[in-house]
Amino acid sequence: DADSDETSSSESSYTVSDLPQDPNPGELIITEICGDGTDGDNGNDNGFMEVWNSTATTLSLSNVQARYYNTNPNNPTATIDFSGTIAAGGYIIITQDNAEFLITYGFSADYSHGTFYFNGDDDGADLYITTARAEVIDSFNDNGVGASPFTWSANNDFERNTTETGSEETNWTEITAGT
Repeated sequence: DADSDETSSSESSYTVSDLPQDPNPGELIITEICGDGTDGDNGNDNGFMEVWNSTATTLSLSNVQARYYNTNPNNPTATIDFSGTIAAGGYIIITQDNAEFLITYGFSADYSHGTFYFNGDDDGADLYITTARAEVIDSFNDNGVGASPFTWSANNDFERNTTETGSEETNWTEITAGT
């Protein structure tokens, strides 16, 4: 009967715990920040942030936000609300200008926002859970939560060298432009 609410025995069942869950600290990690050179200079708005799912399970992104702090204020300058899921071991790329990113790297970023500058100085970024948890789950440089901010060059790239807190400069390897 088409109006029946019964589930046939051939349908699979699942529980809420089988659905992708929100990430916890250490599960969704900022692994790289690449500066964009001089912001606003033609062809240089291609800086990016790379985010990695370090788990063996798919994670929900529905309640995750990427936040950018230009000149490191206590409030984010820009935010991006993620959506969908990220596969186990998967990556997300965020850039300021997807057209410039595509020209430079040969593929499109997952998210683009015109005020995610990645232009050095003491700028920072973080990943934030927007639910009642209201929790920073990872960060690059201080985002107003008390770490000592460090100054960085927009010409350089920072790669994560540990899964420890990303707000600390010692947890990043700085790669100078041209190397």
